[in-house]
Amino acid sequence: MYYPFPAPLLGNAARKIEGLARVDLQDVKAPIRCFLAQLTRFRLLRGFTAVSLYRRRTGKLPTAWRDLVPAYLPGPLTDPFSDKALLLKRGDSGLCIYSVGEDGEDDGAAGCFSIAEADRDDSERGEDIVVVVPLVIGPSR
Repeated sequence: MYYPFPAPLLGNAARKIEGLARVDLQDVKAPIRCFLAQLTRFRLLRGFTAVSLYRRRTGKLPTAWRDLVPAYLPGPLTDPFSDKALLLKRGDSGLCIYSVGEDGEDDGAAGCFSIAEADRDDSERGEDIVVVVPLVIGPSR
């Protein structure tokens, strides 16, 4: 390693600098992936809350993010993994809000609506991160 002044004058600082140069990128990627997954879950929770409030007021589920903006959200929620809006998918049992996940591929929120899909193992399901707003809710107490 080149130093602009003699290395012996740096002493321990030179050894610390050399140690920093050996940081493995894998050590940095894991915390970043974890942060993005947590950020995604937070945004899905915001979406779930907005959809629930919309349904409480209108009696129906929204069909697109534009139904929720600006009354419930300032804008469509962004998927940290794709940098596009989180995806919405309507099914028989409710509305699925999901992220494409770390692999960046839209797996169609596999396993979101049917027991047969949910029984598939994770390798068949893909990496979508999903939350479901149920179509039917119980009576309020």
